[in-house]
Amino acid sequence: MKLSTRTSLLAGLLGFAALAASAQAQLTLSGKAYGTFADELLPNTTVTNSTTTSVFSSGIPYQPSDTPTSITYNGNTFTDVGDGGAIALGILNFKNGVTLLDSTATTASLDLFLDLSPVGGPAALKLTTMSFNLLNTPNNPIGDVPDLYSLSYTEPAVVWLENAKITFSLVFTDGAFLTPAGKPISENGEITTGDIFAHIEITPIPEPSTYAFAGVAVLGIVALLRRRRNPLAA
Repeated sequence: MKLSTRTSLLAGLLGFAALAASAQAQLTLSGKAYGTFADELLPNTTVTNSTTTSVFSSGIPYQPSDTPTSITYNGNTFTDVGDGGAIALGILNFKNGVTLLDSTATTASLDLFLDLSPVGGPAALKLTTMSFNLLNTPNNPIGDVPDLYSLSYTEPAVVWLENAKITFSLVFTDGAFLTPAGKPISENGEITTGDIFAHIEITPIPEPSTYAFAGVAVLGIVALLRRRRNPLAA
């Protein structure tokens, strides 16, 4: 086999590798994150959802000046986040209002979505479902015992976009809510978790024609090696 042919085959393999690396490096995500609290029509509970802010409010205030217990999610927009980067999904805010005992819901559920339509993806990709548990304790005048708030979430979705597989892993700046015991919030207290992040990993998936090209190049190199071992076969 001539040197030019060998060079062409090696260049083909290098081009295949470069193509895969380029697909991974160039694909970036842009869009926005938003949430939807499930409206389970629970007594003394109100749910409001929008593309920017979603609120779960529950409980009968002890006095007219008091506020109910609430969970608020504010979504974020993001631009050009590539492989290994992190999408800032938004902020969760917990408030332990002053409510009558046993008047506040003990659970809540939030579906978290990504709108990836700016990069040709779905406008409503359900990324995960967050489940909240609220342990309500007596408030004044019976006593002031902090309520316990905890959350869990389902495995984040996987999306295929532009011949790439995109996986997400969630990170909370305040991980205390993820522990089995949850996090205590004092009466009439308010705690913000900080940003929720989704780290992304982009794995390129070449098109079938690219695989075929690579297969031809590999077969050519195999033939080259055989001829080098057996010059008489040339």
